[in-house]
Amino acid sequence: MREREYFELLKQKWERIWPHPSLPKEPIYPYSTVPIHNYLEKHAQVQPKKEFIIYYGKRITYKQMDELSNKFANYLIQSGLNKGDKVALILPNMP
Repeated sequence: MREREYFELLKQKWERIWPHPSLPKEPIYPYSTVPIHNYLEKHAQVQPKKEFIIYYGKRITYKQMDELSNKFANYLIQSGLNKGDKVALILPNMP
């Protein structure tokens, strides 16, 4: 089987099990294709008090998450990292 045929077959199989016809099959980018932190910043401006995550009763708003994200970015900069440097995060599967 050629690569093109394989991907076409894979796409057909995927379309048969797609969860619901009302769900989009392609990504939707309301703020265009910008880095993910730009989306967080935008949501923090538009709806700062909206909950970003609720985990075991702990609630974090978009504004709080944006602030935490900025603090982490500043920590990396102060630690000597520069734009383009690679960083690996090893975290448990929880917030």
